[in-house]
Amino acid sequence: MVPVSRRLTGPGTMAQYALDGLRRAIVAGELRPGQRIGQEEIADGLGVSVAPVREALAVLEREGQVTK
Repeated sequence: MVPVSRRLTGPGTMAQYALDGLRRAIVAGELRPGQRIGQEEIADGLGVSVAPVREALAVLEREGQVTK
């Protein structure tokens, strides 16, 4: 299981919340290069649905941080 279960607080959309959580996990080394990212697992860890995680992953893909 990916340890992304830290709860983030602050204003913004659920997609931004998921994006912040994923970025923190990448920077902290919790998500490593080449590691497969399970949308459902990340969503469960962040306490959100899969849709915001999918949106966040799309942003990270556009930035070149993740690939499909």
